[in-house]
Amino acid sequence: MQEKIEAIQDLYKSWSGNEPASIDVLQQAGSERRYFRIWDKEGGSVIGTYGANVPENNSFYISPKTFLGRTYLLQIFTR
Repeated sequence: MQEKIEAIQDLYKSWSGNEPASIDVLQQAGSERRYFRIWDKEGGSVIGTYGANVPENNSFYISPKTFLGRTYLLQIFTR
């Protein structure tokens, strides 16, 4: 799990330019995908996800336009 958290932390830093203040591991819901709430120092947060199942990841991808004006961090990690 620590490897996944570090990957999420690195992704957040490359996306935002800052280290996250903290990262919460969120509860799984029916798949191997892991979700993380990533907090900034001002109290804002984004959701990151980690998934190793490539076919599931392909069906999971969501277009940023879906969220209309909100800021989300979405990245699929595969091995």
